[in-house]
Amino acid sequence: MMKHEERTHALLSASGAHRWLVCTPSAKLEEGFPDTPSEAAAEGTLAHELAELKLRNWFFTVDFPRAKFVRAVNKLKKHALWQAEMDGYTDEYVDYVKETAMSFKTAPTLRIEEQVKFGEYVRDGFGTADCILIGGGVLHVIDFKY
Repeated sequence: MMKHEERTHALLSASGAHRWLVCTPSAKLEEGFPDTPSEAAAEGTLAHELAELKLRNWFFTVDFPRAKFVRAVNKLKKHALWQAEMDGYTDEYVDYVKETAMSFKTAPTLRIEEQVKFGEYVRDGFGTADCILIGGGVLHVIDFKY
Protein backbone atom coordinates (compact mmCIF):
# COMPACT_ATOMS: atom_id res chain seq x y z
CA MET A 1 0.00 0.00 0.00
CA MET A 2 1.24 3.48 -0.84
CA LYS A 3 2.09 5.89 1.96
CA HIS A 4 0.11 8.80 0.58
CA GLU A 5 1.62 11.42 2.87
CA GLU A 6 5.13 10.52 1.65
CA ARG A 7 4.45 11.12 -2.04
CA THR A 8 6.77 13.42 -3.91
CA HIS A 9 5.44 15.92 -6.41
CA ALA A 10 6.79 16.97 -9.78
CA LEU A 11 7.29 20.64 -10.58
CA LEU A 12 4.98 20.16 -13.57
CA SER A 13 2.65 17.66 -11.96
CA ALA A 14 -0.29 16.03 -13.67
CA SER A 15 -2.64 17.28 -10.95
CA GLY A 16 -1.40 20.85 -11.42
CA ALA A 17 -1.61 20.78 -15.22
CA HIS A 18 -4.84 22.78 -15.21
CA ARG A 19 -2.74 25.65 -13.86
CA TRP A 20 0.62 25.36 -15.59
CA LEU A 21 -0.83 24.61 -19.04
CA VAL A 22 -2.57 28.00 -18.91
CA CYS A 23 0.14 29.88 -17.03
CA THR A 24 3.45 28.06 -17.40
CA PRO A 25 5.47 30.36 -15.07
CA SER A 26 3.05 29.64 -12.20
CA ALA A 27 4.83 26.35 -11.45
CA LYS A 28 8.16 28.10 -10.86
CA LEU A 29 6.44 30.83 -8.86
CA GLU A 30 4.88 28.23 -6.55
CA GLU A 31 8.35 26.94 -5.67
CA GLY A 32 8.88 30.13 -3.69
CA PHE A 33 6.08 29.26 -1.28
CA PRO A 34 6.41 26.70 1.49
CA ASP A 35 4.45 23.49 1.04
CA THR A 36 2.47 23.77 4.25
CA PRO A 37 0.09 20.94 5.06
CA SER A 38 -3.53 21.73 5.77
CA GLU A 39 -6.19 19.85 7.66
CA ALA A 40 -8.26 19.57 4.47
CA ALA A 41 -5.31 18.02 2.60
CA ALA A 42 -4.68 15.57 5.44
CA GLU A 43 -8.35 14.60 5.46
CA GLY A 44 -8.23 14.07 1.69
CA THR A 45 -5.15 11.89 2.12
CA LEU A 46 -7.00 9.78 4.68
CA ALA A 47 -9.96 9.38 2.29
CA HIS A 48 -7.56 8.35 -0.50
CA GLU A 49 -6.05 5.71 1.76
CA LEU A 50 -9.52 4.34 2.49
CA ALA A 51 -10.38 4.29 -1.23
CA GLU A 52 -7.17 2.40 -1.96
CA LEU A 53 -7.91 -0.17 0.74
CA LYS A 54 -11.40 -0.76 -0.65
CA LEU A 55 -10.13 -1.23 -4.20
CA ARG A 56 -7.39 -3.62 -3.09
CA ASN A 57 -9.87 -5.66 -1.06
CA TRP A 58 -12.38 -5.84 -3.89
CA PHE A 59 -10.01 -6.61 -6.77
CA PHE A 60 -7.18 -8.45 -4.99
CA THR A 61 -9.07 -10.47 -2.39
CA VAL A 62 -6.45 -13.23 -2.22
CA ASP A 63 -3.56 -10.82 -1.52
CA PHE A 64 -5.68 -8.43 0.53
CA PRO A 65 -8.31 -10.52 2.34
CA ARG A 66 -11.19 -9.19 4.42
CA ALA A 67 -9.41 -9.58 7.79
CA LYS A 68 -6.43 -7.54 6.60
CA PHE A 69 -8.80 -4.96 5.12
CA VAL A 70 -10.80 -4.62 8.35
CA ARG A 71 -7.62 -4.16 10.43
CA ALA A 72 -6.34 -1.48 8.05
CA VAL A 73 -9.68 0.39 8.02
CA ASN A 74 -9.94 0.23 11.82
CA LYS A 75 -6.49 1.80 12.02
CA LEU A 76 -7.65 4.65 9.74
CA LYS A 77 -10.75 5.17 11.87
CA LYS A 78 -8.52 6.01 14.85
CA HIS A 79 -7.10 9.02 12.99
CA ALA A 80 -8.24 12.37 14.42
CA LEU A 81 -9.50 13.51 11.01
CA TRP A 82 -11.62 10.42 10.32
CA GLN A 83 -15.09 11.31 9.07
CA ALA A 84 -17.89 8.74 8.78
CA GLU A 85 -18.89 10.34 5.46
CA MET A 86 -15.64 9.05 3.94
CA ASP A 87 -17.26 5.63 3.70
CA GLY A 88 -20.02 6.86 1.40
CA TYR A 89 -17.74 8.88 -0.87
CA THR A 90 -15.22 6.08 -1.21
CA ASP A 91 -18.01 3.54 -1.82
CA GLU A 92 -19.23 5.68 -4.74
CA TYR A 93 -15.70 5.78 -6.15
CA VAL A 94 -15.22 2.01 -5.79
CA ASP A 95 -18.64 1.38 -7.37
CA TYR A 96 -17.63 3.55 -10.31
CA VAL A 97 -14.34 1.69 -10.73
CA LYS A 98 -16.13 -1.69 -10.52
CA GLU A 99 -18.76 -0.58 -13.06
CA THR A 100 -16.06 0.67 -15.41
CA ALA A 101 -14.06 -2.56 -15.02
CA MET A 102 -17.18 -4.61 -15.76
CA SER A 103 -17.73 -2.66 -19.00
CA PHE A 104 -14.63 -4.29 -20.53
CA LYS A 105 -15.22 -7.36 -22.70
CA THR A 106 -12.50 -9.21 -20.77
CA ALA A 107 -11.04 -8.52 -17.35
CA PRO A 108 -8.84 -5.41 -17.63
CA THR A 109 -5.43 -4.94 -16.11
CA LEU A 110 -5.87 -2.89 -12.95
CA ARG A 111 -3.28 -0.66 -11.32
CA ILE A 112 -3.93 1.12 -8.03
CA GLU A 113 -1.84 4.09 -6.88
CA GLU A 114 0.53 3.65 -9.80
CA GLN A 115 3.29 6.16 -10.38
CA VAL A 116 3.18 7.28 -14.00
CA LYS A 117 5.85 9.17 -15.86
CA PHE A 118 5.26 11.54 -18.72
CA GLY A 119 8.78 12.94 -18.99
CA GLU A 120 8.68 12.28 -22.73
CA TYR A 121 6.15 15.12 -22.97
CA VAL A 122 6.97 17.24 -19.90
CA ARG A 123 10.50 17.39 -18.52
CA ASP A 124 10.69 15.37 -15.29
CA GLY A 125 6.91 14.92 -15.41
CA PHE A 126 5.37 12.28 -13.18
CA GLY A 127 2.40 11.73 -10.97
CA THR A 128 0.42 9.03 -9.21
CA ALA A 129 -2.75 7.66 -10.79
CA ASP A 130 -5.37 6.57 -8.27
CA CYS A 131 -6.65 3.84 -10.58
CA ILE A 132 -5.78 2.68 -14.10
CA LEU A 133 -7.79 0.14 -16.09
CA ILE A 134 -6.34 -1.20 -19.36
CA GLY A 135 -7.83 -3.70 -21.77
CA GLY A 136 -8.99 -4.21 -25.34
CA GLY A 137 -7.22 -1.11 -26.58
CA VAL A 138 -8.93 1.05 -23.95
CA LEU A 139 -7.31 2.98 -21.11
CA HIS A 140 -9.23 4.50 -18.20
CA VAL A 141 -7.39 6.67 -15.68
CA ILE A 142 -9.70 7.29 -12.74
CA ASP A 143 -8.98 10.03 -10.22
CA PHE A 144 -10.64 9.96 -6.81
CA LYS A 145 -11.74 13.38 -5.63
CA TYR A 146 -12.75 13.99 -2.04
